Amino acid sequence: MPSHIQAALPRGRRLTARPSPLRAIAAALPLAGALLAPVACATWWPSFRGSAPTPMPDTYRCAVARVRALGFTPVAFNEGDGDMEARREDRAASARLVAERRQYDVLVVDAATPTPSASSSDGDASGRSTLSVRAETIVRRVTREGWIEEGQPASPGVQTAARQIVQECAGER
Repeated sequence: MPSHIQAALPRGRRLTARPSPLRAIAAALPLAGALLAPVACATWWPSFRGSAPTPMPDTYRCAVARVRALGFTPVAFNEGDGDMEARREDRAASARLVAERRQYDVLVVDAATPTPSASSSDGDASGRSTLSVRAETIVRRVTREGWIEEGQPASPGVQTAARQIVQECAGER
């Protein structure tokens, strides 16, 4: 410590360095980061996958039928590629929100024919398909610019629906 500061202190008093609260916070940040890393890496929108013994068009039709039976409405689909997005308004959750907001459960379905791999014993995946269903939850809100969609963690209801579709049409793995 500089001598001119020590000279300004009353006789017998010494200025000691005290730990700053900011230093304590800075020292705790790496530990907090290590503890929160698994939480930050968790996905909001889980995917459920299965392998079906049926061809891709049949698996896709099964998934579309189950999606509609569960009350979802397809909003975007491509039967040739086996892709579909379907939505269902979660009326119970929307009722808890303010009037300008709506909560939707979204299912993103992808049925595909697996590509044969070099390690595959049969070398041909004909007659089989894979099914992937991603469960999403979004909140739509109106602003001056129009509707804005914000992602939310997938609700338990949409996760159950996605798991059920995969189990019934492909067998979950």
